[in-house]
Amino acid sequence: AGELFRALTESARRARANQPAAEVTGWVRQRLSEKNMHFEYAARIDPRNVRRVLHALEVTLRTGKPFSAQQRRGGAPYRALQIGLTLPRAELYARIDARIRAMFAAGLVEEVRALVEKGYSFSLPAMTGIGYRQVGEVLRGEATLAEAERNMQRATRRFVRMQANWFRATAPDIHWLTAGPEAAAQAEALIRGWLGQGESNATVLSAH
Repeated sequence: AGELFRALTESARRARANQPAAEVTGWVRQRLSEKNMHFEYAARIDPRNVRRVLHALEVTLRTGKPFSAQQRRGGAPYRALQIGLTLPRAELYARIDARIRAMFAAGLVEEVRALVEKGYSFSLPAMTGIGYRQVGEVLRGEATLAEAERNMQRATRRFVRMQANWFRATAPDIHWLTAGPEAAAQAEALIRGWLGQGESNATVLSAH
């Protein structure tokens, strides 16, 4: 989410396309270091990240330009009001843990089992996300329900920390509000003030 938002607000000129669900072998990563590609990016990209490897290759092949060159920041094509919601990390983690417990209680395992029975494979990008991956371990007999719940909580916390690197509390362009009963009114005031200055674009984001 953070990477996409930065690309939107900072006009990181990167071509995007649907990422094909295909098996990646060594030659795919190798192609990134061939002529008309970009050796530096190929050297640091994680070969286990199937979607990122495929995306980098697809963009480079389509444009004929190094993928890393298309990631450079440029001026934003428009102005945006950025509003972030934040909580103390301990409180956020407690909410995450409670939400995940509720998801399992509400039938997350049964939901994923039904998808598998309909033919959806765990190799599909959508089935590798947080939650689906951990439930898959349960269905394959690789983890207990309790282990899957803990693993999902850890993975979600790790995702929070990753997003915090994109949406830093010190970011000067983001108006940070503490999530709570007053946040909606505070956000509305910010948006109305922004629009009153003649700006018509307001982007609301939720972060750590």
